[in-house]
Amino acid sequence: MCRDRLTCSSVEISLFYLNHELTEKWDFIYQEMFYIKFYEATAEGLSYALKVFEHLRGGKNENKLEWYDELINGLTNIKSELGEDEYSYIEYRRHNTCHIFQNRYEHIQDNLKIKKIRKDKDLQKLNIGLKQLLIKHGSDKNIDIYLNTCLQPKLTSLYAQLNKIYNKKASPDK
Repeated sequence: MCRDRLTCSSVEISLFYLNHELTEKWDFIYQEMFYIKFYEATAEGLSYALKVFEHLRGGKNENKLEWYDELINGLTNIKSELGEDEYSYIEYRRHNTCHIFQNRYEHIQDNLKIKKIRKDKDLQKLNIGLKQLLIKHGSDKNIDIYLNTCLQPKLTSLYAQLNKIYNKKASPDK
C-alpha cells in the first residue's frame, strides 16, 4: 500500500501487517507489538496525522488529503468503539512491553508518595477496570483474542480503504 514515506509511516504499515498476521494465528510477540503500534497510532499517530491533514488542506494533493482524512476518521472511529477499560488495557500492555519496570500504575511510588491520578484518571478506578476485564475474560490471552476479534475486521477494512485511495493516485486514467 504505502510505497512512499510521505503517504504513511512505519507504524501504520506494521500495524496493518500485525493485524493481518494475528487474524491467522495468535502469537504472543506479534500481540505485544500490535498493542504498541495500535496505541501509538491512536494516540500520537492521530495527533500527527491531524497536523499533516491541516497542512495538506491548503495544497493541491487531494489524494493525500483524502488518505489522511480516511486514516484519521478510521482510527478515531475504531478507538471510540473500544470501552475505556479495553483501551486502558491496550495502553497498559503497551507500557508493559516497552518498559522493564512498570510502576506508573502503583499507588505507592518509589519516593513513597501516594499516587492517586494517572493521566487524568483515578488510579484506583483504572486498576479496578483492568482487573474486571481480566476476571471477565479469564486471562491475558483471552483478552487478546477478544480484542483481536473486535479490532481485526475494522482495521482490515480501514487498510482496504486506504489502499483504494492510494491506488486512485497510481491509476493511469486519473
